[in-house]
Amino acid sequence: MNAGDIASQLRDAIQRQVYPVGAGLPTEAALCERFGASRYTVRQALGHLSKLGMIERKQGSGSIVSATEPQVSYAQSMGSLDELMQYAKDTVLTVDRVRLEPAGARTAQTIGSGVGERWLHVSGRRHSVGRRTAPIAWTDIYINPRFRTVEDYLDDKTVPVYRLIEELFGETVDQVEQDITATLVTGRVAEKLQLTPRQPGLRVIRRYLGHDQAVLAIAVNIHPAGRFRYSMVLNRSVGL
Repeated sequence: MNAGDIASQLRDAIQRQVYPVGAGLPTEAALCERFGASRYTVRQALGHLSKLGMIERKQGSGSIVSATEPQVSYAQSMGSLDELMQYAKDTVLTVDRVRLEPAGARTAQTIGSGVGERWLHVSGRRHSVGRRTAPIAWTDIYINPRFRTVEDYLDDKTVPVYRLIEELFGETVDQVEQDITATLVTGRVAEKLQLTPRQPGLRVIRRYLGHDQAVLAIAVNIHPAGRFRYSMVLNRSVGL
């Protein structure tokens, strides 16, 4: 079991009061045995919950539950592809519109398609799971037209679109390309995110690639400043 799945199960247990505020989580050794995972993987999972403000890790005392809900709008760490994909699992997409439409010049450049090529375009607001707060992002997902029938399965908003493509079409996401740029949130997106126009934000583009490097889907997320934090851990490669 990977760190993201362990963190998700522990988070659910905390929210169900299995571990109430002030209580301690099981020891790292107990969690390793419970989830069949290495100590490193368990520590990654606990680190994720710590960054969400749900636990405090104290030397000699283990991990103590400090809150039943995340104390930041959304915090994402990345040390692996699994952790990057955890973002889609930890958030829920409320779909605003779904349509098959030709790509204009700007969209074609973003998704790497030809101008006029018709892709399934899904758009909506994204929230943290279990939290009724302001949305953490506006999301536009462009789905390869080969998988357009995924539209019929979008009712379960907690299932990531890339996962639906994998399950329905036997595809596998082998690689994710990610670009992050600063932006100003304007127009309809600002309105949907409950912002005044020209607020600062982050534009995060993720391209989900299959085993043959074909693009399965592309997600463009606009995050308002203050509602999203992104952290990364880089390890030195052996021999460098």
